[in-house]
Amino acid sequence: MNGAGWVERLEGSGVGNPGYLYDQLISAGAWTPYPDTAAALKVVAGLELPVAVLSNIAWDIRPAFERAGTADYVREFVLSYREGAVKPDPRLFALACARLGVPPGETLMIGDSAEADGAAAEIGCLVELVDPLPTDQRPRALLDALATYGIG
Repeated sequence: MNGAGWVERLEGSGVGNPGYLYDQLISAGAWTPYPDTAAALKVVAGLELPVAVLSNIAWDIRPAFERAGTADYVREFVLSYREGAVKPDPRLFALACARLGVPPGETLMIGDSAEADGAAAEIGCLVELVDPLPTDQRPRALLDALATYGIG
């Protein structure tokens, strides 16, 4: 769904000033990364492992990574609104692997949804799920997920 679709949906819900609300929802300042995002990305970068971010968020999350100082650690951003598909469509995971030049069998997908992110296993990716809690309640989610595979 594009931005206009979300604004229309918000209007239909009776929310006051839906355009303003949508603008706030998609602002980089409103997005909160996991507390250990920078540390996890530095670990992976130190091992020269390529990273892709695959997201169903309906806006470009790259500015949020730039604001957090982590954008340079990410080689590819695969954003569903740009690709015309949403997770759990396995084509998105295949696309991320292809853009990284890494076979699915050598790829680790870390996510927080068994339904959406678990679909990476359909193409042969390893999948590690973190608890679907508010980000501030997952201080080591990414580092612990990497450690499960001996990374870190």
